[in-house]
Amino acid sequence: MSLRINSILGSVNDIQPKGPEPGAELTAGLSLKPNYMLVYNEPLYGNMPQVGEYMATYSSHLSNTAFVADRVYYVPIVISYTLKIDRLGIYVTTGLADNSVLMGIYSFERGILGAKLVETDEVSVATAGLKEGTVNVALPAGVFMFALLLEGGIRIRKNTVDIALMPHTAATETSNMTHYYESQAWASGLPTTPSSLTLSAGDTPRIWGRVG
Repeated sequence: MSLRINSILGSVNDIQPKGPEPGAELTAGLSLKPNYMLVYNEPLYGNMPQVGEYMATYSSHLSNTAFVADRVYYVPIVISYTLKIDRLGIYVTTGLADNSVLMGIYSFERGILGAKLVETDEVSVATAGLKEGTVNVALPAGVFMFALLLEGGIRIRKNTVDIALMPHTAATETSNMTHYYESQAWASGLPTTPSSLTLSAGDTPRIWGRVG
């Protein structure tokens, strides 16, 4: 089995597992497409803040997509070098009163979605706009999962894979990213380790991290 990973620069690496791993079937069909960019003081890409350097997957800055309550979304992110993440965030297009989200980062090694590495406190999404929570984690080069747990069904910016890549326009957006999700009661919080994953090529929330 070959898991193909493309970086923003277009280089390709093939990871060849040495043997079968428990749970490796979870990655059947998981395609890690060109999926991140570093953006500094850039207003166009997913409506990120205007100060700092951010790591995020490609986005549709015009999208206004509904996501499901009591569900964790796990979005793959390929990191090319060691860096520190000090914030995680999303862009809410339609808020929901008295509602919050949790965001986190999970390990992903040899085709296995592993343990939670870090998570934010609850972040209010009662109003539209940029919403972010604080974390403090140093990540080596590798593949990780940015995670989002929703208390209620809110509308946020989503990921896309785009032929033109930059600038993004509705005419050139081509597909959603592949991601995992699982049901999780809001009261239970982000799971320590995911347990019942579904692979999806549907709408994928865009989660960004600030490079600290």
